[in-house]
Amino acid sequence: MKKLFFLFLFIPIIGFSQQLGQLSESSIKVYLDSSELDPIEGIWVFSFRGKNYIKVGIIKQGDKYAEYCLEPYNWRGGGEDRIGQIITYYEPLSVEGLYMGYSTSTKQTYNCTINNGLIEFHISGLMGLIGKNIGYKKYPKTTKQNNIVKQTNTISVGKTDVDVNIPINNNKNPHRYALVIGNEDYSSFQTGLSNEVNVDFAVNDAKVFGEYCEKTLGFEKRHIKILENATYGQMSQGLAWLQNLAKVEGGNAEIIFYYSGHGLPNEQTKEGYIMPVDISGNNITKGISLKELYSQLSKYPTKKNTIILDACFSGGARNEGLVAMKGVKINPKEEVARGNMVVFSSSSGNESSGVYREKQHGYFTYFLLKKLKETKGNVNYKDMSDYILYQVQKETAINGKVQTPQVNGSSSVSNVWGSWKFK
Repeated sequence: MKKLFFLFLFIPIIGFSQQLGQLSESSIKVYLDSSELDPIEGIWVFSFRGKNYIKVGIIKQGDKYAEYCLEPYNWRGGGEDRIGQIITYYEPLSVEGLYMGYSTSTKQTYNCTINNGLIEFHISGLMGLIGKNIGYKKYPKTTKQNNIVKQTNTISVGKTDVDVNIPINNNKNPHRYALVIGNEDYSSFQTGLSNEVNVDFAVNDAKVFGEYCEKTLGFEKRHIKILENATYGQMSQGLAWLQNLAKVEGGNAEIIFYYSGHGLPNEQTKEGYIMPVDISGNNITKGISLKELYSQLSKYPTKKNTIILDACFSGGARNEGLVAMKGVKINPKEEVARGNMVVFSSSSGNESSGVYREKQHGYFTYFLLKKLKETKGNVNYKDMSDYILYQVQKETAINGKVQTPQVNGSSSVSNVWGSWKFK
């Protein structure tokens, strides 16, 4: 079961950067060697007119990327006083590979693009340079997006009944978008954690649900973003991706946000949080609150906005060992859906969300997938809700611990959400 994981861990290196103000090349390499990377992250050498003039390190910091000066300028001289300091911030734009840069010294902004280990700046008047500048990635050697540079403890699974012979629907809806997240491996990303805090089969939950989105529910493949063992930065970028799509669709977008992983309650406020793999239970407010999640996904009008959460927010988890160690349960505060939003949740109140080990999925996700397979996706939300409620309650009761899924629609769709179709 998904339970409260009381984590005693280091603060990632980027968490220190704002406090310290400076970082060395060696410390940046430590971060680069232990993180999943965006293409812009790495050590770069920028040139102008064929001459190297600065070496920098770019790493994730909050919702932006900070560029630290590692070697002094050797163009026009100087720059020694800026070693280890942030000289530029980059913000990802809605187009993949495109960023907006902001110079901390000149206060000017400019665009840059990342492509296959090259960074190209489109500059107008910055430091007197007009036109394009080129940067070359020196470290790490790979430029693959979301490159996993460390071994993770994700469970290898075989195929069960819902994982095979997935129904095929060739009719694609160009207005459908899905962000699918499976956070299973917390122990590899946080020093000192044991494997018992991991969320068994969460990655399998996400992978297979993503397959149903593409094969059965009419999503174009490029309209589905699947994140495995996602960090805070990756989850934030994924939500921004959905936001931007909703914005450009002008109310026509049909969005699904799916999450399998740890959910935790704030002991003071009772607010529920979904937890990135690099965020500690001791720093729960650094995670993503349900309130924030609903707010972000309802920022722009949508035709249909569906949130599916295979996580609980009571302080329970998939692994019994942790509950035995820290048996704290909190009745979470129920957040209110907004806009054209429906929220499917795997459990209620102070219940835990369990794992169906024989099927290698969470109970909730297994029966969600089973119904999609049986109906070939041609099922409305009310029938899906009734089916999951009965099946999950029945199966978990047999095992001695009842789990009660629930579904809640916003006030604006309270009379219509039941007739919405998954397909």
